[in-house]
Amino acid sequence: MTVCSLAFGFLICLLPVAAAPPKGSELPETVLRHFLTEVHLGVGVDPRGAGSQNDVLLKIEALGESILKPEFERLHELAARQYLELPVLEAIDPGQWISKRLLLDEIFTAVENDFRAEARGKPPFDHHVLATQWWDPCYAARTLRDVVSRLLMSKDQLDRRRFMDQFAPPRVYRQSDDASKPVLAFWGSNELFSVQLEYDPSGIYVLKRLEWFVAR
Repeated sequence: MTVCSLAFGFLICLLPVAAAPPKGSELPETVLRHFLTEVHLGVGVDPRGAGSQNDVLLKIEALGESILKPEFERLHELAARQYLELPVLEAIDPGQWISKRLLLDEIFTAVENDFRAEARGKPPFDHHVLATQWWDPCYAARTLRDVVSRLLMSKDQLDRRRFMDQFAPPRVYRQSDDASKPVLAFWGSNELFSVQLEYDPSGIYVLKRLEWFVAR
């Protein structure tokens, strides 16, 4: 409310001052910039002095717990908007693709068990994959694509893929209209990797099902 009073012959009006936003109500972009800044200061400034790879992962995940986790609700809103902005991939023709899962179902099932909701906080679904960043379904899906690739590809194949991903990364599509149950597809010309996720009340996405198709 505007308050006005007469003083020294002048009408003085005090405009309402917006209250400071309550703690924990920062905009998602502000939170993410804060997180990146702290990771840079805590790890990036002196990579050699940051310790082992496990030490680095622990430090980054600790920052995720303190900075990202309190804002998971707002980050989820951002993630949902970004997911629904992805281009839609039409249904694929089964006759043009071969499923790797048909012959390797045990491996795919094991990965799904490792990253289901009940596995949260247990290796590898902890700091080993920076689980606090799984508020973002795209991040989660990319991580899972890398996990499965490391299990099923030779070192030469994996090195070739990572080399090509630098210059011609796969196109990322969505295959559902439900941001709480996103399905992300990585189309890489001769292969299609699909990740079905589900939003968990803990604030992150968990894995439901994986598919990996190669062109006939």
